[in-house]
Amino acid sequence: MKKYNKYQWLAICSVVVFALCFIVNYTKELRKSSTYKKAYPLQVIDNEIRYKDQVLYRFIPVDGGAMDFTYKSTRIQRDAQDSIEDTVDVYNSVREEIPSMLIGETPVTVNLWVFVMENKIAAEGSAYLYQTVYVSDKTKEEWLDFISRLNNMTGCEFDLPTSNQWEYAARGGQKSKNYIYSGSNDINEVAQYKGNVRSERFLVGKEKAPNELGLYDMSGSVLELTSTPITETDAIIKAMKDAGVGSDFLNNGNISRGGSFKSSAEECETRYRLNGVTMRTGARLLLKY
Repeated sequence: MKKYNKYQWLAICSVVVFALCFIVNYTKELRKSSTYKKAYPLQVIDNEIRYKDQVLYRFIPVDGGAMDFTYKSTRIQRDAQDSIEDTVDVYNSVREEIPSMLIGETPVTVNLWVFVMENKIAAEGSAYLYQTVYVSDKTKEEWLDFISRLNNMTGCEFDLPTSNQWEYAARGGQKSKNYIYSGSNDINEVAQYKGNVRSERFLVGKEKAPNELGLYDMSGSVLELTSTPITETDAIIKAMKDAGVGSDFLNNGNISRGGSFKSSAEECETRYRLNGVTMRTGARLLLKY
């Protein structure tokens, strides 16, 4: 049998002590995680995501239907006699049937994000309370991670709406009155955008009127990421490609909709599309049946 000197025994004892400390700490963390899951259940009840008696997020049912979705292409007009060139914006449309859905009443708030991503419970009176602050500084990958975690926590299936689902809801679905913005032709009634926001510390959540379906802030406040990639060959993207829409738009990334508090009035129109995410891009959830 091999004999160890005192230094070797000291090294062995140190390793054993370290291993025991690691096991004890790991066991404590497992217990804390288990306790958290039992003590802080996240449930979906009556189209609401709830923690105990606190509503963290609410969904609005939207009946499906057919809608014409517009896209813009730019054509060059030439006068052969005078050699004058001019550009003209041409609006075309593609008709699509949208199924019934459950879509978020507002974009995702910091309250829900922090609960899912950081295991924190918002304190009463904090800045994280429902419909106080929207999440607006995350990447596409972070949003997909958030949705995956939310699905695991609730056992439900959440997703981002497609670009056309988003627009259908923003325009009021079957109740649509064909407004320019989501809920009105007067942007100041329904949107917080650069024309009426004087500071980045603006109030959000039911500060403006909803649209025909009771959905808030689909124009202005924060851009909203959709699940539709720019490169996807669905009907409207294919039509845009066929119409020769520039490659600066049809590149990688997902479509964002609705404009933000730093957008122009045109960018807040329900037909407007933006490629990718910015520091002002949030998201509105879809709850699948």
